[in-house]
Amino acid sequence: MPSSPLNERKPLLSRTPSSAEANEDPEQDPQPLLPEGSHSHPHHHEQRTTRTPLPVRQLIVLCIMRITEPISYTLIFPFINQMLEDLKVSEDPKQIGYYAGAIESLFAIAQLLTAIFWGRLSDRIGRKPVMLTGLLGMAVSVILFGLQKTYLGLIISRFLAGMMNGNVAVLQSIVGEITDATNFADAAAYLPLCYAIGSIVGPIMGGYLSLPAQQYPSLFGGSAFLIEYPYFLPCLGGGLLNFAAIIIGYFYMEETLETKRKRPGVPSSVNDCRADYGTITNNADAMEPTDVMMSPVALTFAKPPSIRSLCTQPLLMVLLSLGIMHFQNTAWQAIVPLYGYTKIENGGLGLGLDDIGFMLSTSGFGMIVVQLWVFPALQRRLGALRVFQLTLILFTISTMLPPLVTYIARLPGNKTSSTVAYMSAVLMLRSPTTMCYVCTLMMTKMLAPNTLALGTLNGMTQAVAPIVGSSLYAFSISMDVLGGNFVWIIMVLDQNTNHGKLK
Repeated sequence: MPSSPLNERKPLLSRTPSSAEANEDPEQDPQPLLPEGSHSHPHHHEQRTTRTPLPVRQLIVLCIMRITEPISYTLIFPFINQMLEDLKVSEDPKQIGYYAGAIESLFAIAQLLTAIFWGRLSDRIGRKPVMLTGLLGMAVSVILFGLQKTYLGLIISRFLAGMMNGNVAVLQSIVGEITDATNFADAAAYLPLCYAIGSIVGPIMGGYLSLPAQQYPSLFGGSAFLIEYPYFLPCLGGGLLNFAAIIIGYFYMEETLETKRKRPGVPSSVNDCRADYGTITNNADAMEPTDVMMSPVALTFAKPPSIRSLCTQPLLMVLLSLGIMHFQNTAWQAIVPLYGYTKIENGGLGLGLDDIGFMLSTSGFGMIVVQLWVFPALQRRLGALRVFQLTLILFTISTMLPPLVTYIARLPGNKTSSTVAYMSAVLMLRSPTTMCYVCTLMMTKMLAPNTLALGTLNGMTQAVAPIVGSSLYAFSISMDVLGGNFVWIIMVLDQNTNHGKLK
């Protein structure tokens, strides 16, 4: 029986062998089956000799429209726990985590329930109106969030934000429609960078603009409105950024769905959407084209793959590993703001909202460095599987460090700035774990008929993990289990179940 691709000693998705290496096998065709730069689609055999220039103007517009969602999603993280305490959702501050986790999960739950609807609607009425509608829904909901005075109001506004926004999947289709096989990789690389930038800006806005009457009394101390609604200012900022993206998109975004273009006879910067869409990494020679080339079907909103087609051991192992990793990472995003906000005597760091915002933003800087320089070099050298395994090690180490930071924070004479620096270093160490998502996408595309199962899995874990992680943290500190460190031990043990699944 032939060995599974995941059991090969060579790096998974490694370079395509050269023609000289291929000639060593007398039974192998002397010419490579798929020369570098050729199409993987069976109807395309010609070799591209030149790279199509990127549609720079459209990419800039799309990046502006993309960056506002992570800003709106992450800006509440620094102040959500303080906001819930101000609303007196619980008499015991140690119980706040139960309520915060539910709020943070609602956005993902709503997106999971409506993503397919928005995707299929974009196939009928066009990409542009769906994108603009998503931005409008995000703008209105995030502004409403800052005006709420009840827990129910927070739930409704957060759910509305996720329900009205299915732009991530639509954006992936748009990028495929404005590029071809020679430049898709370069264009697609900008989307995760947009998320990284948004994850820097969002927490900074949430941390430094909340409670403005207290943080900046000379500017806002006399504003009765901002005293009454102390979390409105960052939410207003997030809403205005979405409105700005709507205006830019309305005037400058080109419709990419071929059946909805207004002037099909006029040349456009948008390429033929029937072309192949290229590879999924910004280093096209780092993997075999046959493993990761994407066809138009992969970016349409079709039926999910059958259960039978997914029930192969290598694919199940990849999906299981991804599920554990994504669950852990999403839970971590929910736990860290709560951990930073919780008083030192209760097992947290006792940080102010501005310090929490700065601390959270450091992971975004790490993501940018990893995406631009670290991952491409490691993937070329080690292959996707080995890089994935490396991220598991970093993940485990970073999860073990917060109790040490808590110990340092409790030392006599320790300054808040030192605590922020230590925890920021932990978050920077954790930022390379974002490489696991690209690795699993590459491995899944090699093993699965399409990647719809991957998107569904991500949505499910993102919906469940925040409430589970925050509740586990609240249980740890409220019951004083192992000095409040129970949550970190569980996460380390859970992560260790991931080691050894992929070899």
